Amino acid sequence: MGEPSVEHSLTKGNLENFGYEAFSSPASSIDLPDDRLARAKRQTYHILWSLNKIGIEGKRILQDVDLYVVDYDVRYRGAKKPTPDLEDVAFWDAKLHEYEQKYAPIIRLERAKGQVRAAMTSLQSFRPEGLQALERDELYIPHAGVVHYRGSRDSMPDLEDPAYWEARLEYFSNLYNDLFQKSRPRPPSTSEFASSESAVEEQEADEALREEYQLGWHRRQKDIQRWALAQSTRRDQSKHFTTSSNVS
Repeated sequence: MGEPSVEHSLTKGNLENFGYEAFSSPASSIDLPDDRLARAKRQTYHILWSLNKIGIEGKRILQDVDLYVVDYDVRYRGAKKPTPDLEDVAFWDAKLHEYEQKYAPIIRLERAKGQVRAAMTSLQSFRPEGLQALERDELYIPHAGVVHYRGSRDSMPDLEDPAYWEARLEYFSNLYNDLFQKSRPRPPSTSEFASSESAVEEQEADEALREEYQLGWHRRQKDIQRWALAQSTRRDQSKHFTTSSNVS
């Protein structure tokens, strides 16, 4: 069996033809230790970054965890002795699992709350429909800027359930989109273009010119017909004269 050369492109088919089965080998789907380490670090970094973005609750958590972010790197500040090996994949896998279990639900909840607050704030710009909808709603934003519930205690939802806030976000987003579409200026109709006296005069002048052009065109058609008839008569007379001359 030959070897790949510059005449053979490095496609999967050609490599398999030459006995190179790395593309289809089961081992190719298994992460190498370095890949697992990089991915675990990256996902842990993403959780810490998300905690920093969800507000006060996230920042409070970041003060207590034993990992912290510096630029694009995750570093250890725990008091555990001996200090863990930060190049050990098992350490990062364990940390990632711990953080996902503890903080992923909090991130989801606080992120949804923040998005609801942003949607409600945006609705305030639509007057009066947006303000009226907010005044009737079971949620409101006091001066502190945190969304509060003011509905009936008997039917009070679970405010720690992210699904509740995600449903409210969908409602406010749909309402915002509806009001936004209604607020867009409607394209003017033809009659609105001719609403002023000058526009009406221009429209009447255009119609008069159109009628004059049509009458003029009818007159030109008659002139053309008369000219064509005259030309035909001349040709007949010329033909008759030529024939008569030949006979003579």
